Amino acid sequence: MLQIGIVDDHPIVQDGIHLILKSIINDFEFYSAENGAKALQMIEKQAIDLVFLDISLPDIHGNELCKQIRTNWKQIKIIGLSVHQESAIVADFIKNGGNGFISKSAERSEYLKCIESVMQNQTYLGSEIKDDLLLYMITPKEINNFPSLTRREREIIELLTEGLTGPQIAKALFISPLTVETHRKNILQKYQVNNFQSLISKLRKLGILN
Repeated sequence: MLQIGIVDDHPIVQDGIHLILKSIINDFEFYSAENGAKALQMIEKQAIDLVFLDISLPDIHGNELCKQIRTNWKQIKIIGLSVHQESAIVADFIKNGGNGFISKSAERSEYLKCIESVMQNQTYLGSEIKDDLLLYMITPKEINNFPSLTRREREIIELLTEGLTGPQIAKALFISPLTVETHRKNILQKYQVNNFQSLISKLRKLGILN
């Protein structure tokens, strides 16, 4: 039976994660702790297999706690939890021994993918987190290797940033909505991101978009 723990100082978050786990896992025991000190006691006492670890705790930063857990219990799978997924924090979490990182607001299906991945010794990052982390790790040399935007792609992106919808962009550029959607998908694929927000962040980082 899988022994799962959560470290978070908000009972509503503990209860929410518990409900999600009950809907996706058949056989497990659930334990909780509200701070770093009690988390270490919980892990020692309950032989935890997997722990969800909030980054913002009242007595210790989640990254430091992750490092302590990894140092003392190398077999435990550690998944970071946060509302805000700053790339530098996520990178440090993984560096300190974390096996995965996921948004507290992620869908149930993503929690399941995350658990399955880390239990198979794979690192799992939520889709938005992965895009931002890859952007954070881009070096100046790598920037030169990224493809540029065509004139039409730039026009579409600029109109998207202004809040126009696909049909509105199609009307403004005298092209079909299907052509707009095709360009949008091609741009996301070209820059290896999953959503428009990550695309804009990446283009600005690369200096392609102001």
